[in-house]
Amino acid sequence: MQLSTAAQEIQQVLGARRDRLAHEVQKEEAAWRGEQQKLQVQARSLTSDQLQIRVRHLQERRAKDQHVFGNQARIIQEAYQVAFHQIERVLEQHDGIVSRVAAARGMNLILHAEQAVLHVDGQDITEEVASHLNQVLPHVFIPDDGADPEELARSGKMATTADEESMMRQAASAPQQSGTSAQPQASTSVLRRH
Repeated sequence: MQLSTAAQEIQQVLGARRDRLAHEVQKEEAAWRGEQQKLQVQARSLTSDQLQIRVRHLQERRAKDQHVFGNQARIIQEAYQVAFHQIERVLEQHDGIVSRVAAARGMNLILHAEQAVLHVDGQDITEEVASHLNQVLPHVFIPDDGADPEELARSGKMATTADEESMMRQAASAPQQSGTSAQPQASTSVLRRH
């Protein structure tokens, strides 16, 4: 995956989002600690009720921040999954890049390098697969910053696995419906453009 331009783009774009979120969390943590220290200093001059109210507000702020930041982290993680799934689909589908490169070399078993105890350098198809992947899929769809992939999938603005399965069923049934004169159709993207 390191040789894939699409994977590099995912790491760059979503890595920057993850780093920005980590910075925001640290900034908010520092602000929250400052407020907590300020409250400890003022505690002697406040009544018990005033202190409880200020402590409750600080706790509510903390809980709200944790919810917001947790949701943002989930969105980034799901965006990673959406983007990497597109690469996996192209690589691993029945007639995907890995299958075609392996068949061209007469291979019938493919392992990740870390799964093999010994291997011959001439049998490593990583660079060839990456080259084909970069030609077929130089970029992937990455949801916009702050866009929730779950919401995009529900709205129909992003392809889902259900869309892919539906297209595969249609493609499989099309030759049967049209008889023997079925002509191959041009490959269409599963991703919708909006």
